[in-house]
Amino acid sequence: MSFEPSAAVSATSPAEHGTAAQVVRFLVVGALSYLVDITVLWLTVRQLAWPIVLGTTVAFGCAFVVNYGLGRRWVFRTSARRGPQVIRYGITVGLNYVLTLIAVTSLTALGVDLLIAKTISVAANAVVNYVLGRYWIYR
Repeated sequence: MSFEPSAAVSATSPAEHGTAAQVVRFLVVGALSYLVDITVLWLTVRQLAWPIVLGTTVAFGCAFVVNYGLGRRWVFRTSARRGPQVIRYGITVGLNYVLTLIAVTSLTALGVDLLIAKTISVAANAVVNYVLGRYWIYR
């Protein structure tokens, strides 16, 4: 693969970027996505009294937009074809979505606070998401 130093975003593979810096960028984007997710969840379920599944879905979708855009351009710094990346990201998001719904609805049914349940589900998905992003989604 070629690398153009003048390009803001290279077509290099994620493995060719500094791992420590990439992890820090991943955590920053993750924190921002989490803030969007948890804020929308709080607003929809606690303030607007939406059902948990609907609020979780809308919050998840908002965080998805933030996470994919920043993940592609800033965390993994890729300019590779979007089509295959979007498909791989979509598969990962689908898995995350199902796991998030299971975790949030199960934990809240057990009496765990909604925002704590969401935080637990986000933490459980984070490591898997980084590994998939680095080695599969953004390659």
